[in-house]
Amino acid sequence: MSNIKPRFSPELIDNQNILNVKSAPKLMLNSEINELKARNSEAKVYFMSNCGWSIDSPSLEFTNFISKVNDPMITDCLKMILKDPQCISMDVSAIRMGQNNTQKLKLILKQYMNQELIDRINDHLYESKIVSKNMPLTYKGPFRVFVVHDYSDKIGNILYTVFYDPYHLVFVNDKFKDSYSKKKGYFSGTEMISIYDKYHSGVSTELIKEFDGLVRHRQ
Repeated sequence: MSNIKPRFSPELIDNQNILNVKSAPKLMLNSEINELKARNSEAKVYFMSNCGWSIDSPSLEFTNFISKVNDPMITDCLKMILKDPQCISMDVSAIRMGQNNTQKLKLILKQYMNQELIDRINDHLYESKIVSKNMPLTYKGPFRVFVVHDYSDKIGNILYTVFYDPYHLVFVNDKFKDSYSKKKGYFSGTEMISIYDKYHSGVSTELIKEFDGLVRHRQ
């Protein structure tokens, strides 16, 4: 197979390949909400309109492009999300944005939303684990989803999906610090495509939310 590079790289960001949505409503988060517990099966899961788009950044050592050829674990996790979006709410943990290890996350978030919106979600950001059925029972697997928590009297707890981290590259400990380069080497010669192209276009339109400040990529 030919070595086809992803069609978008944040190293090449300019006004030609990013559009900021101006006419969409603002994301107005409830500032007086309790922290979510680890399992929140009642939380309603929605998808920010750009969360399925993939990026590849060598400087951040992050990619969430996926192989056009099925990877059993990635395929299983994405199919689980499409079939039952509520699985995103079943294993979440709060992120403390003031900690030193969140700098990489902040830079990745800039590929999905503007700084004003990032500042607004600081105290509402969570990481969700999606566990493939192809993984051993004692192993959680690498697939992560980053979500924003909100609460409304009408709906209750709400989770907005921001982006996917299928290879666990956002928070990488020293033992796996070369995970990005290994992943790129593993996929060398394989055509890589956006999560949106392969799976996310199948998300129900009723669950997709558009907000002012989301970054749009021309992929």
